[in-house]
Amino acid sequence: MDNKSPKSPDTGAIQADSADVTALESTSVSRERPQTSESVASPQPAAAISQPPRRWGLVLLVILCLLLSLLALAGSAFLYEQMNKQQTEFTEQLARQNLAMQQALKAPVSQLDSLAAHQQQIDHDLSALKPLPEQYQQLKKRFANLANKTPSHWQAAEADYLVTMAGRKLWLEQDPVTAAGLLEAADQRIAAMQDLALLPLRKALAKDIAAVKAIRQVDIAGTVFTLDEIINKLDKLPLNRAEVTANQAGTDSSQLSDSLSDWKSNLAKTWQALLDDFIVIRPRTTDIAPLLSPNQQWYLAENIRGKLLQAQLALYRGNQINYRTALSMARTWIYQYYDPASPEVESTLKALDAMKTLKLSNIGMNHFESSALLKQLLEQNGLHSAAGESL
Repeated sequence: MDNKSPKSPDTGAIQADSADVTALESTSVSRERPQTSESVASPQPAAAISQPPRRWGLVLLVILCLLLSLLALAGSAFLYEQMNKQQTEFTEQLARQNLAMQQALKAPVSQLDSLAAHQQQIDHDLSALKPLPEQYQQLKKRFANLANKTPSHWQAAEADYLVTMAGRKLWLEQDPVTAAGLLEAADQRIAAMQDLALLPLRKALAKDIAAVKAIRQVDIAGTVFTLDEIINKLDKLPLNRAEVTANQAGTDSSQLSDSLSDWKSNLAKTWQALLDDFIVIRPRTTDIAPLLSPNQQWYLAENIRGKLLQAQLALYRGNQINYRTALSMARTWIYQYYDPASPEVESTLKALDAMKTLKLSNIGMNHFESSALLKQLLEQNGLHSAAGESL
């Protein structure tokens, strides 16, 4: 015990202090426990103290979510706009490419169309050239056949052509003189052949020539020209107007004298002159045609012109009755409504009277007897087809 070192006063003091501290802590703990129970029993003041920090955090979280949503929407809108823009550009680029492709294909397509048309034309030409070899063979045979013919065969073809032309002159142009000349030329061609077997043909030609010469020749062309001249000068003919002339008889006896002794006769002459001015009597032996208005004059000229044209048509057709009827009506109207004393009207009436005496003769024959014999001759000589083509 004595060997132990003695405690210093500081150490003891420290221990005493520590003991005091321990006692105070225990006292404070004992004091704090009732308070803790109180806090457990009534937690409301503590929750009220911790609630404000939690509410601000929630608000911040909501605001952050809204900002993120807005950013997401803006990004989506931007991406959608970019996609639409890219799609529009792609569509325009595709349209430009299609247009460029179509323009590039126009030239080949047009070339193909022209080649197709050219090919079609070539096929048409080839189809047209197919019968040429056959035609060439036929022409070759015909030429060989014609080379063996004598000049007499050609004279027969000429005679047939002349007879055909004579028929056209006679029936179409009403020209028997020219038709007879053509028939005589055909007879000369047959006579130059010097073939006794052709005597029936020459006999038929002689009969046709005699029949044509028997037809009376009428100057149809001259008559038509005369009617045309009357039609042209119809508007220049003077109309028949009533020309009333005063009676000039006794003009010398109606003159007044200067002598005073003749006052009675002068008074009688003056009275007679007054009566003559009121009542005028003039003798006239011809009918007085009423005056025509301009429209009636025009209708009159047109009616006369129409009758003259009908006469021309009847003249071409050889219709004697219609020809004379039309001329008679035209002459009656001209004599009635135009001045007969005028030299123009007088010459027109004389021309119409002369044309009324024209006799039209109908052509009784409607074919030539020599035509059939000439056709038989051409068939025998193998020239019928050539003669038919030449006509």
